[in-house]
Amino acid sequence: MSEKKSKVKFSLSKKKTASIIATAVVLLLACGAGVLVSWLQHNAGKGNTAQNNNGSGGNVSGLPTTPVLTSVAEAQKFEDQGNYDAAQRSISQSLTSASSSNEKYQLYLEQGVTYENQQQYDNAIAAYNNAKLIEETPAVYEAIARVAGILGNKQLEIDSLNKAIAVMDMTKSRSAGDKQQLEDQIRGLGQ
Repeated sequence: MSEKKSKVKFSLSKKKTASIIATAVVLLLACGAGVLVSWLQHNAGKGNTAQNNNGSGGNVSGLPTTPVLTSVAEAQKFEDQGNYDAAQRSISQSLTSASSSNEKYQLYLEQGVTYENQQQYDNAIAAYNNAKLIEETPAVYEAIARVAGILGNKQLEIDSLNKAIAVMDMTKSRSAGDKQQLEDQIRGLGQ
């Protein structure tokens, strides 16, 4: 018995070929757009000013709402490299020469974040408390609550979330939703 080898011939119609090419072009354009957006986001605020976590924009998340202060950006650069000791030195030096209470506030917040990244939670709370002494904002109270939760200090976590609600500017459009989110978080903790 002899076996006959069969060759499968692969052919595409012009319509299928055009369809495949069009899909490839769209995918390449989407990838290019994604790379461009990523590059713009990464490079847009380099060396800029002011990270405003002071809650004045109704921003409970603690995410920056304005460009980052140069002193804070310097510390973040070290953190991004995993060099937390250099970040802490940079923050300490900047605190001694900070020209405004807003800058000190932001530096203390950054110091707290750096300590959190180092899992030095007691130091993080101390840094956040220093920021709180300058300005009581939802962001600083949420940061304290976050670390308290990590440490298992449920009462401090709940108290801090309640204080975040208390200092929230309810005239801002997002505040009602942010307040509800914090209240839900408190209920989830059993209070």
